Amino acid sequence: MKNAIVKFSLTALAAFTLAACGSSGGGNSDNTAAASHDQKTQVTPSKTNLPTQNSTKANQTVTGSAFVLSEQDDKVQVKNVKFNDANINQLEVDGRKITLIYPGIYAGNWQRINNTAVCCGKYANVRMGVSLSNGPTEKDILFYNGAPTQNMPVTGLASYKGDSIISGENIEADREGDIDAATGQSSFDVDFGAKRLSGSITANNVPTINISANISGNSFEGTAKSTKLTDGAVEGKFYGNNAVELGGLAKANDNSWGAGFVGKKQ
Repeated sequence: MKNAIVKFSLTALAAFTLAACGSSGGGNSDNTAAASHDQKTQVTPSKTNLPTQNSTKANQTVTGSAFVLSEQDDKVQVKNVKFNDANINQLEVDGRKITLIYPGIYAGNWQRINNTAVCCGKYANVRMGVSLSNGPTEKDILFYNGAPTQNMPVTGLASYKGDSIISGENIEADREGDIDAATGQSSFDVDFGAKRLSGSITANNVPTINISANISGNSFEGTAKSTKLTDGAVEGKFYGNNAVELGGLAKANDNSWGAGFVGKKQ
């Protein structure tokens, strides 16, 4: 088994919760109700009325980023690509177009679109996921992107909960043990006055990754640590009105694991 975050496979997508919750062609009433509930949730404004500040020009320009993963001489190469387009329907990464929403289908949770797994329709301002290569000449891509917050809170506390994906050595999500990717949850606490973020990302049978970061404008950067995984770094941004959502990526310093996460203010 290669101990590298590039070790995704198409079976990883099948292991995710990727069922569409509704479509123009119909669906059962339970799925329709769930989709309707998510749609209402994603447009509900935050109830916290806090003083705000405009983000810096640099933070307004960058809307998200991706890890572009390739392997050379049995070593993982990771390129960090920055985005400056707040389009949550489609991405273009390293010359490759990635569809994030399939026309006519609403999926409140993970959705599979060809060889891409995207999370999630329940978030109104941000998308996160993974796009696997179509062949040896392409690369695997772990990404997040959205519409960054332009009116960041300057005081107050907030908690966020959401979704994550963790990939790396000894992270097995299917019955055959053939893959190194698993979906899970994210949880964060934010002190806007102190400009600090802390929390964790988890998945079944995967060591918890603890996040600690400093906030600057509508972005944050910091460390990612686990008792059983190599230390790494984290980056992310706040999205939507009054920082209602967040998203980001984390990666081991030795490229042995990587993770993506999103969350919504509680």
